[in-house]
Amino acid sequence: MDTILRIKEFLGKEKITKNKFYTKTGISNGYLDKVKSIGSDKIEIIINTFPELNLYWLISGEGQMIVSNESPMEGSDSFYLKKEIRLLQDNLKDKERIISLYEKKS
Repeated sequence: MDTILRIKEFLGKEKITKNKFYTKTGISNGYLDKVKSIGSDKIEIIINTFPELNLYWLISGEGQMIVSNESPMEGSDSFYLKKEIRLLQDNLKDKERIISLYEKKS
């Protein structure tokens, strides 16, 4: 699913009409039906207008659509932080395996 479809999904879930979306964001009428992809300038407007919308979900389709109990940036940062921790843990396991192999050869 692309970003345009995710925006439409968000609007449907929140029961926001396209006309209300265009009015609130200042994006021209019919925009969502005319374009194939959306630029970062429009995404910025949308996120500023609807701060409950999870930016990471909007762009990637991963995670939750709506950010709850925290600011959108905290939600996004939290997701990225967890991902970084997983990568660091994996890297540590790889380093431990390398050290173990090196020690066996010594």
